[in-house]
Amino acid sequence: MKAIIEKIVVALALLVILFLVVKVLAIGIEKSDRVECQKLLSQYREYPLFYLTPNEKEMCDYLGVTIPAPVKYE
Repeated sequence: MKAIIEKIVVALALLVILFLVVKVLAIGIEKSDRVECQKLLSQYREYPLFYLTPNEKEMCDYLGVTIPAPVKYE
């Protein structure tokens, strides 16, 4: 019985660690995407013919970064 409890505790500990790793990765990816959107906004301000791809537009809109550049579909 004690061995079963130990296995359950180890399994729960591994699940918690896995959850924390996934959470940290998700936060890191979101921060990276926000930096990318800020770079795109800076490029929009600097280059008059600047445009966004549909994926860039969707990502920045999702993160709440508004870039009024046109979207070029190819």
